[in-house]
Amino acid sequence: MAMDDGDNQGISPEELEVSITAALTDGDLGLARELLSSTLDGPQRAAFIAQYAVVLFLQEDPDAVQWLEIAVKEAEQPVMALINLGTAREREGRLDEARKLFVEALTHEPMSSEALLGLGRVEFLDSRHEEALSAFRRAHTFDRTNPKPLWHLVSVFEVMREADDAADIYRQLFSVDENVVKVATSLIRSTSLLEAGPLEQSLFDYIDAHPKDIEVRVLLGKYLLTASRATEAVKVLSSPNFDPSDHGEQTLTLAVAYHDLGFSEKANLLLMTYLRTKEPTDFNWSPLLLLQHYLPGRSQEDISRLHHIWGEHQPRERKPKVFKTDERRVTFVGGDFRNHPVGFFCVPLFEGLKERGYKLDIFDTRPNPDATADRLRAAADGLFELRGLSDEEVMRIAQERKGHFAIDLAGHTRGARLSLFAQRLAPVQFTAYGYVNTTGLKTMDGILSDPYQVLESEEASYSEEILRLPDTYIVYEAPPWMPALQERNEGQPLTFGSLNRAAKLGPQTIVRFSRLLLTHPGSRFILASPGLNNPLIRQDICGRFAAHGVGSDRLVFRGGCAHAEFLKNYNDIDIAVDTAPYSGGITTCEALMMGTPVITVPSSTMASRHSLGHLTNAGFETCVFETEDALVEGSVEVAERIRSGKLLKADVRALTSASKLCDRRQYLDAFCGLLERFTQ
Repeated sequence: MAMDDGDNQGISPEELEVSITAALTDGDLGLARELLSSTLDGPQRAAFIAQYAVVLFLQEDPDAVQWLEIAVKEAEQPVMALINLGTAREREGRLDEARKLFVEALTHEPMSSEALLGLGRVEFLDSRHEEALSAFRRAHTFDRTNPKPLWHLVSVFEVMREADDAADIYRQLFSVDENVVKVATSLIRSTSLLEAGPLEQSLFDYIDAHPKDIEVRVLLGKYLLTASRATEAVKVLSSPNFDPSDHGEQTLTLAVAYHDLGFSEKANLLLMTYLRTKEPTDFNWSPLLLLQHYLPGRSQEDISRLHHIWGEHQPRERKPKVFKTDERRVTFVGGDFRNHPVGFFCVPLFEGLKERGYKLDIFDTRPNPDATADRLRAAADGLFELRGLSDEEVMRIAQERKGHFAIDLAGHTRGARLSLFAQRLAPVQFTAYGYVNTTGLKTMDGILSDPYQVLESEEASYSEEILRLPDTYIVYEAPPWMPALQERNEGQPLTFGSLNRAAKLGPQTIVRFSRLLLTHPGSRFILASPGLNNPLIRQDICGRFAAHGVGSDRLVFRGGCAHAEFLKNYNDIDIAVDTAPYSGGITTCEALMMGTPVITVPSSTMASRHSLGHLTNAGFETCVFETEDALVEGSVEVAERIRSGKLLKADVRALTSASKLCDRRQYLDAFCGLLERFTQ
């Protein structure tokens, strides 16, 4: 194990120590070990044995622990040997032994930050939080530029639920840790464990003191958006001297914030400014394409033109290897296999296809387990999580599975992997449910539709074949937690409502809602959606209604909550009002199942025609109007039927449940017939 004494003859202990120190400083553990080996059988052994043991430990040598034990007994300066042996015992779960070793190291060197950190870790693992706190604080006192003690203090304060103390530590971390993005990311994670206010304030303080730190600013903006606080996100992201053409991530995030508030025109302007010099890729163009469906006055031609430009820049179709596919295997690709409109629509489809002998593969881009995800996975033959997988890896999996069909469920929404479809994931591939227009891909063989979603006059604007099912392109099945109905009280005011998300509350929608309130004196409007309990967002929306002569006293705001509780809002609503130009999809289905009629005005784009199809298939075509004037006039008759008891919630639910909208067998007959068409 040791070198021959002759290898270092003529070198003094002082010179040898300089050489060893230089090797360790340079990180050359191999050279340090070679130099130290020569000391182990000579008179210098006691002086260098601890360093040799530490080098073995750093090299993860299996003999390291044995040498650390020897060094603790024989070395002149065994502090690092004690610390590393304590660390080894800590890793083995031998906490009492580790504690004793760290304490012994501190008797030799009371100000050793590493020994204090080791002692603090042991106390923390042993749930002795006050003792851990003391050790980490002392370590920080003796080494104030080292971020390690501060990170450990964060962990202790999280367990002790001390938000103010944790916020103070994060302020110090911003000063001493060069990786401020890591600090900000950890701080945001801590908000899910502790009272968020103090932590958020420390992050706001950092942004104020460092206005040019774009990465941290974007992280804060995304955090606020996740918390449905789009108004605050706009303020954070609209930094001084912000140039949307320079900062892509900030521009995209700010555009999302404006979109979430219903200011789609502002979002569109930001994206167009940034993207005018950028190649159309999945990452930067999909938000722009999705946004087009929310803009008033956009024609189908305008929308499809942008999609086709994007499609021309996608990967080229690969020539598939010749192999026999399984004509009864269907691959579904998306990121919303959960409590989400796409997930809800997939439940009866997946379970029905399984019952009919089809094999289903789920290619999930954003796994998020919940009750709906469990049902979908139970119906699947294979589940593959795509996060972190390249297109090549996914294509290889698809070939191994031999699926004949690949169905995109995301389009240009979050979680999409359209580049897979551009290269052809399966012999037959089409898009359904998740998107509301053409994808722009020539390799997408079809788009699922019905007699209502896509006008025959606009079929040529789609890159896909229009695959029309005879009645409805979706089938609705109420979730097990659908609440019981409560009929209206005779004395309550006429109540309109919308449970669509705030992004749909654009100018056209606000005008529609305002006209209804002005036409029906004494009526009120319930607006329920995640984020609407935020006072800043409420204030903004009230201002938009006030511009049309509607006071805030006519508006009732409710935020998000668990889905079952959220649906109970319909028990307080007499008439649900559709949004424009982006119509309600799952919200219209849920309103009808909760006994609440929906009134709508369809336009020419697919996004504007969802409620038309759902209402017609449910037997409520009289709630579909050709113009805004007709909708306002028609609302008077609908309101009278409700007030007089001629249209009860129980009646609306019963009619909907028995309608084509909820006829699973008929829908599956049509869907399976479509699949069979591509296997003949």
